[in-house]
Amino acid sequence: MATPHAKRICQIIKLKPEAADEYKKIHAEVWPSVLAALENAHIVDYSINHYPPLQLLIATMKYTGDDYEGDMKKVAEVC
Repeated sequence: MATPHAKRICQIIKLKPEAADEYKKIHAEVWPSVLAALENAHIVDYSINHYPPLQLLIATMKYTGDDYEGDMKKVAEVC
């Protein structure tokens, strides 16, 4: 089924410098359940980039569903 619309989303998060190593360790291997939750919530083309000079995490994704808030609640339950 073709998706009539897709919403591109960008999130910018400030990372505490002392948390950078732990963040990288945790995200080095994403749990399959997290990937499945994102897919079930209609999230595709998801990526997170770290910009060290400002300690920013820049996440981008495409949402292809029709109930963003409901789908994000489902993701929060898994993650």
